[in-house]
Amino acid sequence: MCRQELDPGVQGPNPTVQIAHIVALSDHGPRANPQIPLDQRNAAENLLQLCPNCHDLIDKDETKFDIGTLRQIKAAQEAWAAGIRQAGKSWQARFRTVDYVNLPRVPLLPGGHAIYDAATRVGIDGCQSFLSQGMRVGMFLAQVQVLFESWHAKAWPIGELGEDGFKRDTLVSFNHPMRGRNTPTLPPQPLTGIPNRDPYLHCKRDSRIFRIRFDPAWLTTATATSDLYLSRRSPVTYAGLGRVVQVAEEEVWISALLFGQPKTRIDEEWDIAVANHVSIREELTWYGDQDMPF
Repeated sequence: MCRQELDPGVQGPNPTVQIAHIVALSDHGPRANPQIPLDQRNAAENLLQLCPNCHDLIDKDETKFDIGTLRQIKAAQEAWAAGIRQAGKSWQARFRTVDYVNLPRVPLLPGGHAIYDAATRVGIDGCQSFLSQGMRVGMFLAQVQVLFESWHAKAWPIGELGEDGFKRDTLVSFNHPMRGRNTPTLPPQPLTGIPNRDPYLHCKRDSRIFRIRFDPAWLTTATATSDLYLSRRSPVTYAGLGRVVQVAEEEVWISALLFGQPKTRIDEEWDIAVANHVSIREELTWYGDQDMPF
C-alpha cells in the first residue's frame, strides 16, 4: 500500500516483502471465512505483497480493511505495477540533471503516475511551480532520477521517424545538442500562447527542424534556467520525452513532457569507479588531463 521498495529475501537494505491473505488462511484469522476452501485461500487472487508495517496495519483493523477494501487495494497495486512494466522498451535515460518535468501531464503516460506519486510523497504541490517549493524539489529529483534510469517508455526517437511517422500526439524521445530560443527569466513568466514567442529548444535532424516547447513553470531549478540561457549561444545536449503537436513540411513542434542533461561517458565511468570503490588517487591518475565530471 505504501509502495516502498521491498526485498524478496531477508538480507537486503529494504523491508522484507510479506504475503498477506485477503481472506484469512486460518479459520479464525483476520477476515476469516471457513466456508472458502483452503486452496482458494492460498490462490494468487487472495494474496497481497506488503511491507511488514502495512501487513500489521490491515490485520489489526478489520473494519477499515475489510475484504472489499483489500481487493480494491490489490487491483490498484497490480495496475500500478503493470503501468511501470508497460511504460515501454525504447527509452530510458541516465540524467546528470533533471531540468524539466511537466508534473500535470507526465502522469498521463503509461507508468507516469509513479512520477506523480514521488512528488506527492515529498509534499510537492502540483499546482505550484517547482521554483517556489524549496528543498522538497531536491528530494523529488533524487527519486525520479532513479525512476528514469529504469523507466522504459515507448517513444519514437525523432531521428528515426520516417515521413509518415510525424503525426499529432505521437510520443517521441530526443537526445541531441540543442539551442534555446526565448529562454525564460526568473521568476518564470506565463506563456503567451504564441509558439514562436514562448520558450523552446530546437535542433535539426535530416531535413527537418524540431522545436520543443516547454512551460517554464515546470523547470526544476534556477540552474536549469541558467543552462537554457547559455544554450542560446552554444548547443547543450538535452534528452527527454514529448508529444508531437504540429507538423509542417520543414518543421515539427513538440510539447515537452520531461527533459534533462544526460550523463556523459566520463560521468558514467566515474559512477562505475565510485561503485567499485576505486580510490580517488587512482581515479585522478586515470583521468589525467581530461575534463573532470564535476
